[in-house]
Amino acid sequence: MSAKRDFFTLRDVSFFADTFPDKGRWHTINEARMPKLAHKMAEQSGAGSPIDTEVPIGIEKIEGGLKIDGEDHELEGLFGVRDTFTMNGAYVDLRTGNEVRREVIFEGIIKEVGQDAFKKPDLAGCDLMLGSCTRYRVTHDGAILFDWDFDDPASLVIGGRQVQAQRSRTLRLA
Repeated sequence: MSAKRDFFTLRDVSFFADTFPDKGRWHTINEARMPKLAHKMAEQSGAGSPIDTEVPIGIEKIEGGLKIDGEDHELEGLFGVRDTFTMNGAYVDLRTGNEVRREVIFEGIIKEVGQDAFKKPDLAGCDLMLGSCTRYRVTHDGAILFDWDFDDPASLVIGGRQVQAQRSRTLRLA
């Protein structure tokens, strides 16, 4: 039995800050880098065991970013501002041709801004890196894939499942 795998291509994505909705961007986002989930690991030696292992002690900090076509001095002006940033993406399922919506809510700051290197004849753009995350939520076609809130770590949802309180304590999230 094979696991169901989805294959999507990004058609369009929008990005905006709740406090500054007039600085939102549509149709100019070239790349959206979603945060990578990774365990924070600690090395552990067994009593007398010749082989060490690693145990999870938490989840690494959550960061993401955007690559925007063209120079964007307005968004660069939001550098260091704490806000709730929302990205709405339209994906096309390569198997069915159906459009699927994905929404990402990221509460944090724009921690890095930078201009692309100028190369002829490429269009210059800018990069934004989101960090200092205190809330991260991903919905895919209306279903919650991931939901984490710094102020309520026991409510962690990963892969659409509510993570048990015991697992949250093991990961030092509660």
